[in-house]
Amino acid sequence: MMQMFEMLMKNKMQQIPQQMMSQLEQQLKRMDPQAFERYQEAKQNSNSVISNSGGGICLYYGTINMKAGSCSGNSSRKEGGGVQVTHGTVFNASTVSIENNKARYVDNVAVNVSDGGGIWNKGTAVISDSCTIGQNRATGDGGGIYSENRLELIDISVTSNSAAKRGGGIFIDERAEYTKIAGVDAESNTA
Repeated sequence: MMQMFEMLMKNKMQQIPQQMMSQLEQQLKRMDPQAFERYQEAKQNSNSVISNSGGGICLYYGTINMKAGSCSGNSSRKEGGGVQVTHGTVFNASTVSIENNKARYVDNVAVNVSDGGGIWNKGTAVISDSCTIGQNRATGDGGGIYSENRLELIDISVTSNSAAKRGGGIFIDERAEYTKIAGVDAESNTA
């Protein structure tokens, strides 16, 4: 049942034909009315992810280059309210805004402890060229950015993020393999 629910939610990223989408929705409604209700709520609330990580963008293997865009107003029940970068994935972002995202929140209520309100990184993340990481929240560590692996932050702004535990702006875990920070303005972050 959860697979059907997740497939319906991914329709925002992949265009499922409308007729098939309607059939899947009706099947979910018959088989699990509560899951259908949660799906309907999430469908109306921007990019809220009900069961998975990466409220705005969830990357599983490969390389993603994002330039001159934004990822904002997203939430997830697990890691990475805005962006989740998993092991084996490379995320390159330049002149991108990652703002107002939340990890482990549902309807603005903290549901558990989790990390990486803006970005949760367990792969390779290169954030550069005037990117803004701002006003993100995590119920654990790393309100703006949480990293366990390779991270490069070059000429970016990390402002007004908050974490309930450690690293309001940036938290780098002791397991991190490599970290480079150059020209980063970090202001008004709280933990």
